[in-house]
Amino acid sequence: MEFRDFFSPVGRWSLESGLSIEATAGGFLGFDFTHLPSAVLPNDDPPADNMLELAIQAMRERVQVINAFALCLHSATVEFDKFSYGGFRITHEDLVHYDDLRQGHGGPGMKHLPLIPLQGYLLPHPSRHGVVPASTIEHACKLLDSVLGCSHPKSLALVALTNHALSACKGHDFELAVASAWTACESLLQTLWDTYTHAQATSHGLSVSKNRRAYWSGRDFTASIIVEVMTLAGTIAPKLSIAIGEVRSRRNKWIHGVAAASYQDAIAAVTLARDLLHEVMDLDFKVAPSVGVSF
Repeated sequence: MEFRDFFSPVGRWSLESGLSIEATAGGFLGFDFTHLPSAVLPNDDPPADNMLELAIQAMRERVQVINAFALCLHSATVEFDKFSYGGFRITHEDLVHYDDLRQGHGGPGMKHLPLIPLQGYLLPHPSRHGVVPASTIEHACKLLDSVLGCSHPKSLALVALTNHALSACKGHDFELAVASAWTACESLLQTLWDTYTHAQATSHGLSVSKNRRAYWSGRDFTASIIVEVMTLAGTIAPKLSIAIGEVRSRRNKWIHGVAAASYQDAIAAVTLARDLLHEVMDLDFKVAPSVGVSF
């Protein structure tokens, strides 16, 4: 395959959030962030004093969006293709930056393109399951739009974090999976707690002052306490409460005692993060962590 053909688009999807995604002949997914202001790289002339900071922020936003899409694509393949490839996670070092062939291509991701001298580029061997259907990508795009349009201020970060946990399972980094998933869970539990306490105070005619909010989010109310309170109040279902306690215990054993986590622990943590994303944000992800071994 010639280089000029490698990035030729074979499908394109425009999202309501302003993001555009295209699939290329070389098996790449291209993301156009032009209309997503938080992900647009600075182009000031002369450069601003904080240009490096602004560039890092924009690049982190891009990476989070792509990792959130990775979870959306995983969910779509599980739901519609009945297949789990274990997901993927990228960093900024995996990105190839391109606009068109006249402006050239660059970025650290270029080093990952397998080159055949004098002939062009070798495509990765296709999966035995074949290509991803366009309808599956379209569903993933709709799910990503739900994430980007969610009113929760941390929706993108928490979905990307859940994707980190999912992809860590495939690499047998079960401790990272548990720690990442629990971080997402704890933040989502805090949202439930904020909603619950505000509603309780309001129903009893109490003002929700700054000091009161600070007290509710302080050290006196640990994750175990707020879960117990909300379970007794019927806000959290007993089955969900048990799952939260088990994942929290496993995370603590790793963080405080360096006790290795099992693949069952990792799968339980990812599943809990999925359940809480649905409970708090009404985001419906299907997850099927992939855990294999090579002999």
